[in-house]
Amino acid sequence: MLRSRDGGATFTAVNSGLTSLRMSRGNGVVIDPRSSNTLFVGTEGAGVFKSTDGGQSWRAVSQGLANLTVFGLAIDPSNPDVLYAGGGSGVFTTVTAGEPR
Repeated sequence: MLRSRDGGATFTAVNSGLTSLRMSRGNGVVIDPRSSNTLFVGTEGAGVFKSTDGGQSWRAVSQGLANLTVFGLAIDPSNPDVLYAGGGSGVFTTVTAGEPR
């Protein structure tokens, strides 16, 4: 995962905590519309990860996924706590932005 703060002129790595650097080939990164510092990334084989500091650090939020290969992610724009993850075992959802209840 790379981030640019200057419109793409330069990039820096922001992958601390990502146990897999194999990102989903589809829509694998989504940004919470309430805060651009909160991001989710889907991976091939390691599930979903969440960052609340603009990508500086990541933690797994894959509780309940039957398969850790995630092909795409989507956030419900009317309720950003609802996150959808699509993978080889179907579509899964969380209503707590990936956080335990």
